[in-house]
Amino acid sequence: MSASVRMVCGGCLRSVEVLPGPAGNTCNVCPYCNYCNRDTNSRQDETQTGMTKALGEMLQAEPSASDSSLGWTETWNRGSLGSLGRFQLRERLGDGGFGQVFLAFDPRLDRDVALKVLKQPDPNERVMERFFREARAAARLDHPNIVAVHDAGFNNGRCWVAFHFVSGRPLNWYRDQHRLDPPTAARILRDLANAVDHAHRQGVLHRDIKPANVLIDDLGRPRLIDFGLARRSDRDSSLTLDGAVVGTPAYMSPEQALGFSSQVDERSDVFSLGVIFYEILS
Repeated sequence: MSASVRMVCGGCLRSVEVLPGPAGNTCNVCPYCNYCNRDTNSRQDETQTGMTKALGEMLQAEPSASDSSLGWTETWNRGSLGSLGRFQLRERLGDGGFGQVFLAFDPRLDRDVALKVLKQPDPNERVMERFFREARAAARLDHPNIVAVHDAGFNNGRCWVAFHFVSGRPLNWYRDQHRLDPPTAARILRDLANAVDHAHRQGVLHRDIKPANVLIDDLGRPRLIDFGLARRSDRDSSLTLDGAVVGTPAYMSPEQALGFSSQVDERSDVFSLGVIFYEILS
């Protein structure tokens, strides 16, 4: 019996061990979706080979233990949350590679906000530009299914962006806890598609649409968040060079996975929406 092969399936984009097909057949069958993955030793489409390799490397990659940002994260978590500028930090809501998100109280607005704080202290100009790009992108948008930005600034060596606080759960959690019937799934996708269409009409590409970046609020409405990888469709291309892969592998369009950033446009966001729709229906 032939040994299984570890690869990224071209059909469902899962990292899987595929089983060789019948003798004389170069097809490796995915156990999840039965997609025929052609043997990488045979003649095959160059784009598919490149995408499989790129996705495989990203899925197998692990965070470096020497990442300097981890030290600040641990120090922050051990101590009192305290405050940052005018904001009173109440609870840590999330932790990403670039920043942390806190539930905070804004006395100026007399309301709770979701405060995203850059991990890197005293960042250089280029890092600050990348971070505040999210605030500028979100500030251009005014849509009921997109979380609004209230303010942005710099205090005590830290960059921050204050977003409207949404009481809700990510779509991936909501999907796992609720059986979504087709009409509910279609409503969620419709609302998300309207939000993405609004962003595109304002010249904003999200580039990282995935269930974890969709909050389902207490009324069951989807709210698109995290424009951290967003860019203007008419500018900012210099911030992402060709060959740089940005986004989340399982929801990337082929051009994103291959690092062809100059080819990423509105259709790439639509591709990610399609993957979400497939997931919440399956």
